[in-house]
Amino acid sequence: MSNWGAIETGGDALSAWEYRSIFLKFGTKYGEFFCPFCDIRLTACLIYTEGELSKSPHFSARHGGHVYNCNGEPIVVGARVRNKPESHYTPHEMHYPEAFTNRPPPRLQQSTIGGRPIELLTPSLVSTRRNEAGSLGRPVPSTYLLQPIVETYNSVYKDGFELAKEKKWPDNKLWDWIKETRSSMRLRLDDATNYQDAFRTPSYINSYQPRIYHGSGKIFLLDGNYLIKSKLNAKTKENETPFFVLISSETISKSSLKSHKKLQSALDDFIATKEELRWYAFGLPGLIPQAFILDIENLDFLYIKKAYSKKP
Repeated sequence: MSNWGAIETGGDALSAWEYRSIFLKFGTKYGEFFCPFCDIRLTACLIYTEGELSKSPHFSARHGGHVYNCNGEPIVVGARVRNKPESHYTPHEMHYPEAFTNRPPPRLQQSTIGGRPIELLTPSLVSTRRNEAGSLGRPVPSTYLLQPIVETYNSVYKDGFELAKEKKWPDNKLWDWIKETRSSMRLRLDDATNYQDAFRTPSYINSYQPRIYHGSGKIFLLDGNYLIKSKLNAKTKENETPFFVLISSETISKSSLKSHKKLQSALDDFIATKEELRWYAFGLPGLIPQAFILDIENLDFLYIKKAYSKKP
């Protein structure tokens, strides 16, 4: 299994998480993938899966192994080896999104006749490609949507419960493991942080850096805008105030991306059914006289799903 793929032989390497972001955002699927270093065909795993993932998307060399000592990864000289907590957590063992970027993905196109010249594959060429990919340091898997970041965050929770059941951990050991694992997973937002610090409930406002706030609540329309009211209030040293996520109607139009139109449809469905939802929103909340407002200016920064329902 590997994390990097290209849509043509000798093409640019993108991570499986980046291809998943492109699929979720634009609905784009590519017919073939190749190892960007040794050109063998790769099979995409979990990249084109709808809904929330519990394991990392990746590439598999099902058509034959890598050649010329390639393992599907760049060669990074002097890379710092990270200590991994004892677990069978697949995204941590492989790769997970480490950067949440506010920019459109590169325009990827299939190769055509008369395109880039075909290079004769040799051990030297494979080594050169791997070295060039790692020459700027350890490559960082990125995503342009909040959903893959949330998927990774929730995967740690799910994996921890499976591990606790297997090893009969007490609750305090389980929660310590989850916290330590998320703290060890780096994540770049507008600053360098980690998965544990990046996610906040409204009870823990960071007034200086944007963070991924999350909770549950209900949504309603106000003057044509969508407003999610968090069940959990924001807390400051002075007092406790309501917390809202605001999605302006101006952020959605006929020319909106596929992913944004799907999000609007989901918002409308929650309004119609009056169901509670789980929400995740990236940004810096602002305090108005009677509430904290997290204003979503880019719909890539919002992810919603049905709220958890307790079993009777």
